[in-house]
Amino acid sequence: MKSDRIESYVLIKRLAIGGMGEIFLAEKQGALGVEKRVVIKRILPDLAMDQQFTRSFEDEARVAMQLNHSNIVQVFDFGQDNGQLYLVSEYVEGADLGQVLTILKNQGRKLPISLALGVLIRMSAALSYAHKKKDRNNNPLRIVHRDVNPSNVLISFNGDVKLTDFGIAKFEARKARTLPNQIKGKVMYLAPEMIAGHGVDHRADIFSLGSMAYEILCGEHPFSGKNEGEIIDRIRHSKHIRLEEKAPELPVTLAKIVENCLERDPDRRYQDMDDLQKDLTDYLFASHTVMSDSDIGKFLVKLLDKGSVAPQKVKSNNPRTITVVNKRDHRRLKLFFATGFAGVLAILAGLYTFWPEQHRVVMPSDMMIRMPVVTIQSLGRRGTSALSQMAEPVKIVDKKPEIPVRKKIHVTIRQPSRPLSQVIFRFFPARASVLIDGQDVVADGNNIITQKVTAGRHHILVLDTVSGKRRLVDFSIGPDKKLNLGTLSVTGKSVTGNE
Repeated sequence: MKSDRIESYVLIKRLAIGGMGEIFLAEKQGALGVEKRVVIKRILPDLAMDQQFTRSFEDEARVAMQLNHSNIVQVFDFGQDNGQLYLVSEYVEGADLGQVLTILKNQGRKLPISLALGVLIRMSAALSYAHKKKDRNNNPLRIVHRDVNPSNVLISFNGDVKLTDFGIAKFEARKARTLPNQIKGKVMYLAPEMIAGHGVDHRADIFSLGSMAYEILCGEHPFSGKNEGEIIDRIRHSKHIRLEEKAPELPVTLAKIVENCLERDPDRRYQDMDDLQKDLTDYLFASHTVMSDSDIGKFLVKLLDKGSVAPQKVKSNNPRTITVVNKRDHRRLKLFFATGFAGVLAILAGLYTFWPEQHRVVMPSDMMIRMPVVTIQSLGRRGTSALSQMAEPVKIVDKKPEIPVRKKIHVTIRQPSRPLSQVIFRFFPARASVLIDGQDVVADGNNIITQKVTAGRHHILVLDTVSGKRRLVDFSIGPDKKLNLGTLSVTGKSVTGNE
C-alpha cells in the first residue's frame, strides 16, 4: 500500500488485537470532504513473515472481495503496506450476537423467538448466497465459511444483521493447503466431520448454524462441557439433549427444524441452506409474525440502553498502529487563504459601490488588469461556500427604475388522508420478480414482502424470469387492516384473497 493510499484513511482508534491481526476503526477521506467510517484489519507485524498467516489473510481477502450481499459485511479494499497485508471493510455500529446473548443470560432472559428467527433467516440467506457463489466463468466457488458462531454475527443499531470474518473460509480447490488434523474455527460450533478430519462442504455451515440456533432459543449450547476435550467428544458423537426436551415450551415444529441441522451424518441434515431458510420463514409466517430490520434495531438499542455514539479520534505512537497523514490541516490552510481572498474581494467591491461616481477611474479595456479566476477546484467546497456567503459577484450595469416584483403565493390543498393497510407475503423462488398493481417491489434480501397499500382491490404478480412461470394473486383489503397471504409460489394456482 503506497503512502497516498494510507493517507486516505484517518485512524480513530484500535478496536481489537488478537488472532492473526489488529482491527482499527478509521475514516476514509473522499472527494469534497465526504467521510465514511470503515474497519481496517491488518496482520500483526510479528506474524507478517509467517507464510501460513499470510496465506490465511490472502484467502480471506480473495473470498470476501467477491461477496456482495445485504447480510454479509462488505469488503472495500485489499492490499499491502510495507509488506504487511491489510483489508478494509464496512463498519457495523452495534454489537455482535455473542455479546447480545451474554447480556440476556446475565439478565436471566432469552432472545424473543420472533427476533431469533429474524436473525437466523438472515444468516441462512447470507450463507446460501456464499455457498452458491460462482466465478466469472460461471464455475461454483464452493465457499464454506467454517466459522459460523455468534461473535461473527454483527447487528447494527439500525437492525442490519451481517455475517463477517470469512478468514478461514476456503475454496474446495485449496484443500491441499490445510494441514492434517488441523481444526479451524471455534470448537463449540464445529461440525462432527470437521473434528474427525473428513471432507467438509457447505453442510458443515448448516450444522454450525443449528448449534447457534439451539443456543439462541434455549439459552444454552447443545454441546457444552467441562473442558474442550469433553466438548469435542460430544460433538463427534452428537451427544446432546434434544431441543424439544431441553425447552419443552418451544413449538415442536421449530425444535425439529433445529434438530435436523444437528444430525451427526451430513446426509441426514438439510442438504441446502435454501431449504432451511424456507422452513424457518414458513414457520415465522405461520405464526403471523414479521420481524423487520427496524424491530431488530430497536431491540438492540433498548438492550444496550444507548444509541450510536461517535468515538473521538486519537493519536498514538504505538508501533503497531498504522501511520496515517491527516490531510485536514492542509484543508484548513487552504480554506483560510480562500476566505481571506474572498474578504479582500468583498472590501474592494464595497469601496467601488459606495465611492462617488465622479471620482471613479474608468480604465481602457486594453489596460484592464485581469484578475485570477476563482473556481470550485481552486477553493474547494468549504472555500466556495465561504466566498458565496461573504461576497456577491460585482456587476456594472446601467441604473434603471426598479420594477416591483409581484410575490407568488403558493397554496397547498391537502386532501383528506386515507388510512393505509398492510399486505404481507413470501414469494418463491427467491430469484422471482414481484409486482403489485404493476409496480416493482423490492424484497429485503429474504424474499419477504411487507407492503403498505390503500384500501380496495389489488393484484400481485410473481414472475420467474428463468422458467417463465408466473403466479397471479388478486386480493381485497379494508382500511387499516393487515393481510397475510402466506407463501406465493410460481408453481401454485392463481388465487383470490379478501380481508
